[in-house]
Amino acid sequence: MDWLLALLSACIGALAILLSPIDASSWRLVASRSGSDLRSKWHVRDHFGGISPWKAKTAGIVTDIDDIPPGCVIDQVHMMSRHAERYPTMLPGIRMLELYHRLQNTNATLPEAIAVASRADFYAPFPNEQFEQLTSTGPFAGTLQAFKAGTTFRTRYKGKYINSAGW
Repeated sequence: MDWLLALLSACIGALAILLSPIDASSWRLVASRSGSDLRSKWHVRDHFGGISPWKAKTAGIVTDIDDIPPGCVIDQVHMMSRHAERYPTMLPGIRMLELYHRLQNTNATLPEAIAVASRADFYAPFPNEQFEQLTSTGPFAGTLQAFKAGTTFRTRYKGKYINSAGW
């Protein structure tokens, strides 16, 4: 049972950090090897791996067609994408929903940081319809992300793609 309490504490802590209004400047960090100040760029929510919000890669990518080395041309383009922002798959989603219901129905006195979760609405009001689907609202809407990626790909590489969808 102690492991369940530890897991619950970790989940609530992660949610509190992710949803906290605290900005990155409040974190005390050591400057990087180059001496630059990381406080304005670092945020804990960017370091949760698979549960972090999506953000575009910013280093080591070709950002403009002019970045292609002289004498080289693009003659073929492949797009690989796992998925855009989505709700959790069914099993993790069910576990989150069970935890949510336990918090809603507890008789225990919870610390305020956890008690907030017991008063909140579950983020997927229709889990049977939403789990395993792209998110459709908010700043990280998966449907919007997928649409933008497709539009960018098609306009940037016009004439280099095969319309396999048959539209």
